Amino acid sequence: YFKYFSVDSLKQTLNGEKRFELRPLPNGYVEAILRIPIQKDHYITFRRNYSNPLNQAHKPEYDEKGNKGTIIENRINLGITPFYKFPATIHQEFNVALYDADFIFDNNRFELNYYDAENKPIPMDKIHQVQRRFKEEETYNMFGEVVKSNFDYIQ
Repeated sequence: YFKYFSVDSLKQTLNGEKRFELRPLPNGYVEAILRIPIQKDHYITFRRNYSNPLNQAHKPEYDEKGNKGTIIENRINLGITPFYKFPATIHQEFNVALYDADFIFDNNRFELNYYDAENKPIPMDKIHQVQRRFKEEETYNMFGEVVKSNFDYIQ
């Protein structure tokens, strides 16, 4: 969707209907509706119902083929120090930590990619990664990265 439309377009209407809306349903469900314009005053409507499980300790039920989704809480945190951009004349070094305490989906793997203002990736030889904590031994994974370059955003 965002390859062709801006985030602000979600606030617009099509023939008097919201382009994107969330409707609460009984029993903690939510219906997500997305209307995508195709030509003139016509659009395609996509709908999906999501459950919001009260107990996040169990793996939620979902079925992509059956168009049944679920809302989950990903338990991740990101820390960056220092939190400012270095002048070009000073040695640049940032410490970045990613904490992953998600216990519902064991196979989730998170990867950080760093980019400059021109959307160019920071070269891998400027990034050193170390895993400091393991879920198998503790309750979370912790990855530490030393980035020896200024960057403008992380994806």
